[in-house]
Amino acid sequence: MTLKRIQHARSLMKKRGHEALFTDDPKMLFYLTGMQFSTGILILTKDKAHLFLDGRYVTQAEPLQDRFVIHPYSSSEQLPKAFSSAASLTGSLAFSPSRTSYATFLKLQSSFKTPIPDEELFATLRRKKEKKELLLIQKAADITQEVMQEAFLLCKRGISEKELACQIKQLFLQRGADISFEPIVSFGKNSACPHWHPTDERLTNQEIVLIDCGAEWNHYAADMTRVHFLKPPKKKLKEAFLAVVKAYEAAARAAKAGVSCAHIDAQARASLRKSKMEPFFTHGLGHGVGIDVHEAPRLNKRAENILLLEGDVITIEPGVYLPGIGGIRLENTLVVEKEGVRSLMSMPFDT
Repeated sequence: MTLKRIQHARSLMKKRGHEALFTDDPKMLFYLTGMQFSTGILILTKDKAHLFLDGRYVTQAEPLQDRFVIHPYSSSEQLPKAFSSAASLTGSLAFSPSRTSYATFLKLQSSFKTPIPDEELFATLRRKKEKKELLLIQKAADITQEVMQEAFLLCKRGISEKELACQIKQLFLQRGADISFEPIVSFGKNSACPHWHPTDERLTNQEIVLIDCGAEWNHYAADMTRVHFLKPPKKKLKEAFLAVVKAYEAAARAAKAGVSCAHIDAQARASLRKSKMEPFFTHGLGHGVGIDVHEAPRLNKRAENILLLEGDVITIEPGVYLPGIGGIRLENTLVVEKEGVRSLMSMPFDT
């Protein structure tokens, strides 16, 4: 499988006019080697895959020796010399500007003539998911649903946002999963803040609980958001809920391979406009999911030239946030198929 991924990376390098690719991102190292290293560097050329590892990982990496040239090092100061001796390049070396530190970039500059930032190459590389990847993401989605259902049962008077968030994390651990991000738990009017950090506020007479959480299973993530009404919502909050459901459905109907990400975002906004709720939708519609819980593609207004691919895994998560009242966000993780999208989650929105 790693050989297939390396071949795909080389194909993208050639298409974009690069002689080599550089990454020190642990998530990308895992994707291309199949092993987890907290530190390490890969320089991939058209005929060699150079893996630079400190002494902690050399023994672990022995099974990779048939596909990678392993270069042990004991100090980062040795890297510029090791780079240039291992891979003498005349063309450009692509790196990810969002993942490569400035200090590392300086080392690249001292070793190679033309290090070129190319975020699109790295964004594209992991987009189309293999069958095995989809199975792992489905498992993460299944666990996330189970935890969400149990979390709502814990919404009893007196529990704090922090306590509920901690119990959610424990529920993931009990199932052998990690968390793909720190859970968002917000009560009442706090739910009007999309990325609220849980506080000591306790559940008393609030009408709504918003939970955004996700499992990570064997390196692959899921992402899900639901709201739970503890009592019948007031008119404005109920209207917001119904508007968000319609916006989600409009976006999901529009999503399929070949459609622009901006178009899907626009369908959700058009639906919210009919309900006069669009001004309260303050973020993009969704994002890709995989080894990172947030990766390419991004579904937002600016993504006019980014088309969904068959095999993309994305979220659709419209929201309406009413200051002083509360917020509604509804989110599923979905697989993009030729004629539409398939949700990996079946838990209803109306809880």
